[in-house]
Amino acid sequence: MIDRPTVEQLRLGLSEALIDLCGNTDRNAFIAPLDLGNNGDPFQVSDAVSKWLIRDAGDKPKGVALSASPVAPGLVARGMQRAREAKLALGADLGRVILDPLQEGEIFGLSFAVLPYCRPLSRFRWIRRFERSAVGPAVLDWLRQATKRTLQEATEDEVERHFRTPLRHLANHLEMPNVLRDAATVADQRLQECRWKPRHVLMHNDFWDGNVLIDQGDITGRKGAKWRDRFVVIDWPGSVVKGYAFYDLVRWARAVSLSARGLTDEVSVHCQIVGCDAIDAPAHLLTALGHLEMNRERFPLENFIRMAVGCLEALWGVCGKWK
Repeated sequence: MIDRPTVEQLRLGLSEALIDLCGNTDRNAFIAPLDLGNNGDPFQVSDAVSKWLIRDAGDKPKGVALSASPVAPGLVARGMQRAREAKLALGADLGRVILDPLQEGEIFGLSFAVLPYCRPLSRFRWIRRFERSAVGPAVLDWLRQATKRTLQEATEDEVERHFRTPLRHLANHLEMPNVLRDAATVADQRLQECRWKPRHVLMHNDFWDGNVLIDQGDITGRKGAKWRDRFVVIDWPGSVVKGYAFYDLVRWARAVSLSARGLTDEVSVHCQIVGCDAIDAPAHLLTALGHLEMNRERFPLENFIRMAVGCLEALWGVCGKWK
């Protein structure tokens, strides 16, 4: 593992690497850490990405630098690469919600990148609720179009590796609760009986309102649009171009407290796009959950189980369970 730099070492190192980008010679002013937490540690979670706000010579926010941790030094580079792959799969129009980095490189052996500054949703609960409500329809419309644009038939080999293997992994995982194991078993059986057809779609993998920002300028070429139509989506390290339907939708719905009626309507649209009956939408979700567990890395198992059960029950609530 790479040696862990101190906060000051990392700040000074990034300052030197980014000084030409910012045009600001005051190293004490133009880069400052974000969300250090109570103990001032940018790596409170061992594999977390540290974030640094960058200001230009006029003291205006210029960008946000992301630096990987010593535990996962290539994480930021991986995120930038997967973002490029997702943008390519989406095409120019849908892909402009993904920011292009201003600069990339390594510092202390840790990958870093600088993204243009975009405003996060408000941290004040009532304002955030209003903003989520305002931006939600545009986000859901984008998600529908992204699912349609990236839909791919799975080959026979991909059915085995990308669908049956994750389902069986989940079904046979002894630490999984019975609700997940039993559901994965049924989904696998229904797949073998050709009750539902495996299809790939782009999957972000962490699709919640904390990863949706607002382009207040003209970074993404939508200057004339209303602010709620100028959202961007960040944090792509876990994304998969050949991913699974319904997972991003359910994660977003739970994050923004989408109504049961709203989720029902969205599931219906996504079922039409993917070509499955609503009763088998959970089969796609369970495949995604199996894939995520197989690639869980340092995500605590307890947290994964809580998230997985919550997503499955939310989808069952509008689709019904198998009998």
